[in-house]
Amino acid sequence: MGQTFAEVVMKQWPELSGRIELLTERENDWLVFMENPLQDCLHNREDLETFFNKIGVKNFEVMEHELVAIQNGRTRRKLTMKASEIKIEPTNWFIEDVLLERGIHIIGGDPEIGKSFITTYMGAKLSSGQSCFGVTNDPIKVMYFCAEDDLSTTASRLKMNGANLDECMLYSLDDLSFPSGMHKLQVEIAEEQPKVVFIDVINSFLDEGIDIYKDTSIRQALKPFKKLAEFENIAFVIVTHLKKGSEDKAIYRFNGSLGAVAFARVGFIMAREEDSDERVLSIVKSNLGKKHNYKFHWSWDSPQVSFLGITEQKANDIGRQLSAVDECEEDIVMLLEESTTSSLSSNKLKKDVESMGHSLASYNRAIKELKKDNKVSHKKEGGQTYIVLKDVA
Repeated sequence: MGQTFAEVVMKQWPELSGRIELLTERENDWLVFMENPLQDCLHNREDLETFFNKIGVKNFEVMEHELVAIQNGRTRRKLTMKASEIKIEPTNWFIEDVLLERGIHIIGGDPEIGKSFITTYMGAKLSSGQSCFGVTNDPIKVMYFCAEDDLSTTASRLKMNGANLDECMLYSLDDLSFPSGMHKLQVEIAEEQPKVVFIDVINSFLDEGIDIYKDTSIRQALKPFKKLAEFENIAFVIVTHLKKGSEDKAIYRFNGSLGAVAFARVGFIMAREEDSDERVLSIVKSNLGKKHNYKFHWSWDSPQVSFLGITEQKANDIGRQLSAVDECEEDIVMLLEESTTSSLSSNKLKKDVESMGHSLASYNRAIKELKKDNKVSHKKEGGQTYIVLKDVA
């Protein structure tokens, strides 16, 4: 007998596991259906379509086509599609330039700077429909996975900032780690259906074998979040620490080098001046929006967060001064990191950097410094020279 329907589905689409578990708990008959051979389930097309509809899969025909191919002997999941077969999705924001309706966002900051205050501010305002970053939307449900604060502290900060506490779900288990524990996360999200999920801090939720300082390792841990965000149509806001020291450019300051920020659609850095209750939250990476700097005020004695608006001050400049070459280096790294191959032709990269307002002299010096720091390299291919971003551990 060939593979069962359950074996094939769980192997090909692990991101469905949470919704499948909830369905089979509520309707036991689907357990029997899933244990049937794949061939039998394909012959029962009506039940097959009902099954996928019940777990929220909208592209049944695509799934059916994939299952038929597997039944006919293909051993791997087909990864390519015609562009004409892809549904083009609009870019939707909860908060324009800040929070997408779907995708990964990452916030980095030094320990004890107050990153959790920002996430509870965001959750409070989003859950109650109040102004957040100066933008007001309909209330939505949010979920928190907090490692460094207990549930009482998180609930207190949410309440202080005006949250609708019934729409703020706090995860109470302390034995969760990723990526091995993704199934638990999938089940919770499938059951509660939040729109935004906060994970604070990701460093505390990683499996023992994950090296947060190694690019490829942190990518392995975060890749399932990207798939889950796309399937569940939700936003993840992931909090992490920054590397110690202030010599690194903004894009390099996240733990895990570029791996931590690679899967993020929007990346933030938070900083504050010494002896000040004001914080600056800067967008240092954005695939789809503009990069702004936002100023907030709060104190440890009074954790109610006040949004002070957009500022010219950059979080990464606090305590140090960036030169034109430093800024050019940051933009070069960002452009390379956003490339699917982590490389661009020298001519295209130069043109893109100049279009961002950098001079040719700054570009040439920035490339020289990046090569010196072993962060980029050159390669020749097809008569062209390419600038390649290295996998920095």
